[in-house]
Amino acid sequence: MSGQIDFAEINRAALAAFPAVLARILPGGKRVGAEILALNPRRADRHLGSFKINRYNGKWADFSTGDKGGDPISLVAYLAGVSQAEAARLLAHMLGLETRGPRRGSYWFCNRWRGRNFVSRYAREIGAVTSP
Repeated sequence: MSGQIDFAEINRAALAAFPAVLARILPGGKRVGAEILALNPRRADRHLGSFKINRYNGKWADFSTGDKGGDPISLVAYLAGVSQAEAARLLAHMLGLETRGPRRGSYWFCNRWRGRNFVSRYAREIGAVTSP
């Protein structure tokens, strides 16, 4: 997969490995039926329940804020505060799919996640951002 970003292929691959993807980007989530309940790292969330991700189709919502999305790429984009294209590149890299690679020099990820966030650490590991 080079050149254009194949969003559908990245979403398919992410859904095939979604439990592992969710464990990496939202550690501490709890499985309840078809959903994963997790703390939302974008806000001062202290209780499980309002931030839910369907582990089969990738739809997610934060019922406290009204934020929602329909696939793994939109979830990564929301959590990292980046564009859909940048989220797709990061997710593809995480899954071992070939892309043009992460954009170097762009500051993709917010550091407000107090070190527990995988996406931010992963971006530094692959050289997408530099540590402050």
